[in-house]
Amino acid sequence: MNPQVSPHFTLNEFTKGRLTPTVEQYGNIIQMARWLEKVRDRVGPVIISSGIRSAERNGEVGGTDRSYHLYWGPGIAAVDIVSSTTSPLALAQACVDVGGFDSVIWERADRPWPVKGINDGMPWVHVQIGSNPRGLTFTAVPKDKALWGNIDKETRPVQVYSPGLKVPT
Repeated sequence: MNPQVSPHFTLNEFTKGRLTPTVEQYGNIIQMARWLEKVRDRVGPVIISSGIRSAERNGEVGGTDRSYHLYWGPGIAAVDIVSSTTSPLALAQACVDVGGFDSVIWERADRPWPVKGINDGMPWVHVQIGSNPRGLTFTAVPKDKALWGNIDKETRPVQVYSPGLKVPT
C-alpha cells in the first residue's frame, strides 16, 4: 500500500518503503508534503530523493547522527529534493520563496547541472521544517572548493557550514 499524502506525493516517496512511520511521523509527512506542493506550484515536478531514514540508512548515506532525516519529532521533517526540469539554484530559491522553513541547503553546489537524468551525482536541495522555523539558508560545497553565489534574493552573505571553506570577498 502506498497512499497519497498530497495531490502529487505518496508515502513511499518519503520512506522509500524502508520503514513504517509512527502516527506522529505520518503527520509530519503530510505537513512536509503540503509544503512541497507549494514549491511544486512554483517550479513544477519535485522528486524526493531522501526523506525519513532509519539510523542504518542514515549511516549508509553518510548522514550525521543529528540529521533531521532521523528524528522527525513533533513538527519536524527533512527531505532532500531534486528536479529534472529546474536547476538546483532555482529549486532552492523556490523553497526560500515559499517560506516557513527551518533551513534550506543547496548541497553540492560545486557540481554541474543539468545532468542526464536524476542520479546520485547531481546537486540537491535539503529542506527542514520545524515547529519553530529559523529561515536559515546555506550553500554547501566541499571544503576544497570556492563558493560564488547565494540563494538569498536579498543578497545577505551566504552562510556556509562546510568546515574550512574559503568564501571569496
